Amino acid sequence: MNSTAKRDRLGTFATVYLGVALLGAILFETAYLLGYFGSGIGALSVGLYGFTLLIIAVAVGLLGWLYHTQKHPVVLLIWLACSSWFLGIFFYTSYAIILGQVLLYPSVGQVAFQGFHLLLLPVLFFLLEHSKGSFWRPSVLLAAGIALVPVGGAVLLGTELNVVVYNVLYLFVVMLALMLALHLLYAGVFPLFGGGFVLFFLTDIIFISITLAIRDPSIFFLFPLWFSAYAIIAYGAVRYTRRGALP
Repeated sequence: MNSTAKRDRLGTFATVYLGVALLGAILFETAYLLGYFGSGIGALSVGLYGFTLLIIAVAVGLLGWLYHTQKHPVVLLIWLACSSWFLGIFFYTSYAIILGQVLLYPSVGQVAFQGFHLLLLPVLFFLLEHSKGSFWRPSVLLAAGIALVPVGGAVLLGTELNVVVYNVLYLFVVMLALMLALHLLYAGVFPLFGGGFVLFFLTDIIFISITLAIRDPSIFFLFPLWFSAYAIIAYGAVRYTRRGALP
């Protein structure tokens, strides 16, 4: 099979994959809004965990396939970042379903979640630099300031110190990544990347805020947002690479 046919097959698969992910997100969010999830771990929540892992695993495989055919450093970093987050969510869901516990701090899973954002920061800087957009440097100070806001509330709520410290550091990295993604989205050069990253980072911020307030929160409604963003990012990588749009 020639390279053109392989690219066409990859593009078709990515399009179908995105459609399945978005349809699944709509169905699960609808079920959540209608109150079908209830409390605790049930059949529907297990199905949501399984579907989330499936969508993310396919994204990792898709990005790996894309890097194998194109060898682009941006694709490599996105693939490594998504692989890291997959490990994190795998640990998270394993604790929740098998052990019936929340993920402890610190843990391999939490480091894997952090790895996603840390690996994407150079990607965002690189894409922004080559999209003729400009980064507003005071954003770093703004991200730090916003990250410190939850501290007072978390202390008043009696949240454990290690949870507060971890989440404040996590929130700073996510806020910085979000501001870079917003810059990229505003530049309008890579809208799929910009939109996918913004959705993902906003969902992370909601998760962090809930975690600081509630030790064992119900976050079923966040999973469809996470895997939808994942699918958009993976689809964007395939589309931009096939078009030769990546710098």
